[in-house]
Order: sequence, then C-alpha cells, then structure tokens
Amino acid sequence: MHVRSRLRRLGVPLVVGMFTVVPLANFLVISAAAVWPRYQKVPAKRELTFGHVFNLAPQHLWFLAYLLLISVLAVGVWLAVRRFGSAGPAIKRGFGILIGSWWGVFVLALLSALILSTKSGWVAGGTMSDSLIPLPTLVAYFGFFFVFGWLLSGQEHLSATLERRAWPRFSAGLALAVPAFLLSYDNTDFTGNVGTAGVFVTGGQPRILGLLAVGLVSWLTLLGIWGLLARYVHGESRALRYLADAGFWIYLIHIPFLVALQSTLAQTHMEIALRYVLTVSGTLALSIGSYALLQAGRRLWLRAPWPPYLRAGKREALARVG
Repeated sequence: MHVRSRLRRLGVPLVVGMFTVVPLANFLVISAAAVWPRYQKVPAKRELTFGHVFNLAPQHLWFLAYLLLISVLAVGVWLAVRRFGSAGPAIKRGFGILIGSWWGVFVLALLSALILSTKSGWVAGGTMSDSLIPLPTLVAYFGFFFVFGWLLSGQEHLSATLERRAWPRFSAGLALAVPAFLLSYDNTDFTGNVGTAGVFVTGGQPRILGLLAVGLVSWLTLLGIWGLLARYVHGESRALRYLADAGFWIYLIHIPFLVALQSTLAQTHMEIALRYVLTVSGTLALSIGSYALLQAGRRLWLRAPWPPYLRAGKREALARVG
C-alpha cells in the first residue's frame, strides 16, 4: 500500500502537471520573451506556437520523473536486501561508521564526483528538463542522495552524530562554496557563455578535482544543515508542519507565479534587489495561498452530503485532510 501510495503521489502530479502547469508556464515564458527579449530578437524556441506550449519537455517537473524511477529501483533493491537477512544490518553498521567518521564527508564527495564524471559539464544539470526520459548518470547521482536519506531515516541515534559536527561542517561548506564555484565554473554548461571559466575548466587539471570540490561543498552544507536542525529544532510547530505539508504543492505550482511576477517587475524601473525580494516573496505568498484554497476546496467537497455508498471512502479521505 505504501509503495502504491508513493507511486500515485509522484505519477499523478507528473501526468496532470504536463497538461496544466507546464503549458501555462511555457505560455508565460513565451509571453515574457516577446515583451522583454534577452537578446535583441525573440529566439525561435520562444515563438508562440502550439508545439512550444504543449510538448513533452517536463520543465521543472523533471525531478518527478527521476524520483519516480528511483523509487521503483529502490523497491527492487529493498526486496533484494530482504532476501539476505544479514545484508541489511551490515549496511546499516557500515553507514553508521561512515557518518560518525571525520573522513566520511570526503568519501561521499568522492563517490558523487565519480558518478558525475561520467557526464559532460561540471554540474548535475543542463538538459534534464528537456525530456521525460531520465539520464542514467543523473539517476545514479540523485539516487545516491536518495539512498543516503533512506539509510539515515529510521536511525535516530545518528542524529546525535550529525549534531556534534554540525557547525564545523556548515561553516566549512559556506567557506568553500565561492572558491569551489569560481574554480570549477564552466561558462559553456547552460549559462549563455557568461563570465570567465574557472581554472579547473581552462587549466588542464583533472576534471575530478573540480567535481570533488563541488561535492565537498554539497555534502558539508547538507550534513551541516541536517545537524543544525537536529540540534535546534525540537518539538512540533504548526507553522513548520503546514509549510512542510504545502512544500510539495509549492514545488508543483510555483513556476507560473514566478514567471508572471518576474516578467511584470522586469518592465519597471525598480532596483534589481527589490525586484528579487518582491518576486520571491510574492511567489511564495501566492503558492501558499493557492494551497490554502486547495485545502479549503477539498474540505468542502469531502463534507458534502454524498450518497451512502460513497461515505466510507470519503470518511477515510476526510481523516487524512484533517
């Protein structure tokens, strides 16, 4: 039941979003390009045609396709591990040693760097939003982080280990972020040839060094934030719980709001910093507001006087909504 629920939670939004949110976002992006072109003329891919609005490019929903595939693969791995009774405890013990050691973050960074080294470019991005078919390298890369979270969940004793090194890891991740970016920045990835490429790109150094630097920043920051939350965030917060519940909806719906606000404010004479703040805060407010309307609509629908043969399923759904 849990597996079916997860697949439904990922698959239904992906299918529905491809016919609703993504076309709306495409239309708004095309409209914005016509009003305020980045270059002196509108690019061909920004012309208003049916194919540019409705197509199989998932845009920001690309991650649902990846997560759907990774979830299916994870179920297969879990079933295989269950067949060997000693494998599960051994994996958990090894993972605990990795998390508790000072060298664990270097191992994690190296493994993620080795995975990324099988693709071109220096970041895990670029073309995944162009197709519903996941790229094998990126499935492995994101799956690596998925497995990490999977192994960490359910092992509460590891939270104390993350707490002890939270500040050093977080501080080191922040300190390394800018140097790592400048060293490994590739202006041919998807940035329109903007800026100067880093020395890891132009200096002939082994590419794995740049990927390792990026990996260190990612894992130091991730483990640091995880440990800080474990240390300082205790108890139940209604506001945080509401935001956590709304997070998935915000991810699904935010792009149309973001593009509409950004393109509208771009035509004003406001300072860039002010436009940025208004765009981000406005997008968040509109996304949360739409989630509140969604929840209100669901409650009204579920409390409607349906025929007796529909009441049993409605009662269960009403309990989930609250």
